[in-house]
Amino acid sequence: MNYFLLKLAFILKASFLVLQVVAQSPSFGLRYEEQKATQLWVINTGKVGMDARYLQVFIQGNSQQMLMDQELRQDTLWCTPIFPFNAKLMYEIRLSGEIFGNFQPKTIIAPPSRLTLYPQATSIPANVLKMQLVFSSPMQVGNSYQYIQMFTDTGNIQPFLELQPELWNEDKTILTLWLDPGRIKRELIRSKKLGAPLEQGRVYTMAVSKEWPTQNGQTLDQAYQKKLFMLPPNRQRLAPKKWTTTQPSISTKEALQIDFGQPMDYLLLHHAITIYHQENPIIGKVDTLSNETIWTFIPDKAWQAGTYQLVIESRLEDLAGNTINYAFDREIDRQETGKKKEVIISFVLK
Repeated sequence: MNYFLLKLAFILKASFLVLQVVAQSPSFGLRYEEQKATQLWVINTGKVGMDARYLQVFIQGNSQQMLMDQELRQDTLWCTPIFPFNAKLMYEIRLSGEIFGNFQPKTIIAPPSRLTLYPQATSIPANVLKMQLVFSSPMQVGNSYQYIQMFTDTGNIQPFLELQPELWNEDKTILTLWLDPGRIKRELIRSKKLGAPLEQGRVYTMAVSKEWPTQNGQTLDQAYQKKLFMLPPNRQRLAPKKWTTTQPSISTKEALQIDFGQPMDYLLLHHAITIYHQENPIIGKVDTLSNETIWTFIPDKAWQAGTYQLVIESRLEDLAGNTINYAFDREIDRQETGKKKEVIISFVLK
């Protein structure tokens, strides 16, 4: 066998397709982002130079060299084409004019998206203000309401405001659905004319079509349905004195917990609570338990001894939109007193 013949073995590791070259030549591979091959990397073994004068990439059968940005990082040359490599084409790599290998990007089929509906509880206040659909993949936006239905045993209803633009997070993985506030607030004309969007004591079914497309052209992994029983409306402000905390031990990564005693707004639990130690925010992972009644926080680094502050912003809401300062559905001329910017819970770890 000629010394310069190469044996290529494909190794799948993390998000890379690695082509391992068995010989004293550089090994190379592809980096994938969002199911597309966006970079070629070549590791230098010291046998050849590592810059654009020596490394070239061609579409097989085409004499025109591809234009690429090249960056040498330690012993690896990263090559970024203007457009991602095409999975339908075979490419040829040359070093110092010598062909030493070729590659064809793999076709990656994006997995179907999974859906979680928040609130996760199956019994919720009849004056619930918002719901969130959380997807595992970025979704196509703009026509979301055609994939969402809510119905009772007597037929379909439309309790949601069909807002445009739709209320997506930046990643297009979380859609917030607002029920009509004008029908929830009892003193407003719209409420008196149309009644509440949802009625106490009734069972509603929330349905999401499997055909909802992702940004990668897939759909949901299945059709979703969830039955929701309507409890009596909740028209009470949040009561921080009723909240309980579970404190972690020092030198561990045990979870810090707040038990609110009732389901809270899923998104706000992730954005309206911060922990400080010596005036510095603590970095970690937030999660929820028991149908969003419990907030948990696990730090990236072990807890240290000292005084901590849990800062809970006044924008935190329960399912009915109630905050520490006011009930969402309250008398219009009622004056709320003692408004707070935040609630601070201090604790000491020893």
